[in-house]
Amino acid sequence: MPGDAAAPPIKWLSFLGEPIGLGCTRPSCCPTIDASLGVGMVGGVKALSHFSNEIRKPLGKLLTLTAKSVRIRPVKALLLVATLAVSVSILADEKSVYDIPLKDIDNKAANLKAHKGKVMLIVNVASACGLTPQYKQLQSVYQKYGSKGFTVCGFPCNQFGRQEPGTLKEIKEFCSSKYSVTFPMYAKIEVNGKGAHSLYQRLKKESGGAEKIRWNFEKFLVGRDGRVIKRFSPGTKPDSKEVISAIETALKK
Repeated sequence: MPGDAAAPPIKWLSFLGEPIGLGCTRPSCCPTIDASLGVGMVGGVKALSHFSNEIRKPLGKLLTLTAKSVRIRPVKALLLVATLAVSVSILADEKSVYDIPLKDIDNKAANLKAHKGKVMLIVNVASACGLTPQYKQLQSVYQKYGSKGFTVCGFPCNQFGRQEPGTLKEIKEFCSSKYSVTFPMYAKIEVNGKGAHSLYQRLKKESGGAEKIRWNFEKFLVGRDGRVIKRFSPGTKPDSKEVISAIETALKK
């Protein structure tokens, strides 16, 4: 505007494809709406306490910027508050991988919180499959890296050729007597279809790969932050160079 050459520089935040002035000294063109924004911040700030640091920090900065007398047109202000509220609500409701309810191999309530901060190799397993000998390799990798913050999590599944028909007690006994398995085993679940367990729904979505698990012994490598790092095919052996390299890289982070 004419006559504003001496005005302090304006900081800009891009939102909805248009710039928003922060700390603008031109009230005539950017009417303030501090009260409306203040109300919109309440729910967002409370919800931040439920997030991980990775989510909390950037969201906190955005909320702080918005709360500092942002001067924008009223309509844009309402859109900004609504967008923040919806985003915060969605993130707050989303459970972390550690909070998803599970049952262990003894059919007792469980979850993955005991492995929080560890690198996990999550595998759908079966006792009567041509790939069942991978149990031996899974146990070997678990023993090698277990003390370094790594674990294997086995989830029996009977969806592929009905190759895991036994009871939990029978599965536990088989794994122990045949392959000396000591890594955590969980109750039988479904990994595909309408009955797919929420854990596997999450893993498949995060991996960005095929929507369906292809067969027994498909593997998901999950990092210390609870996010999927890589997905390995059923035929990829747990002690292959590809898997070991990914595990070792994840353990360094």
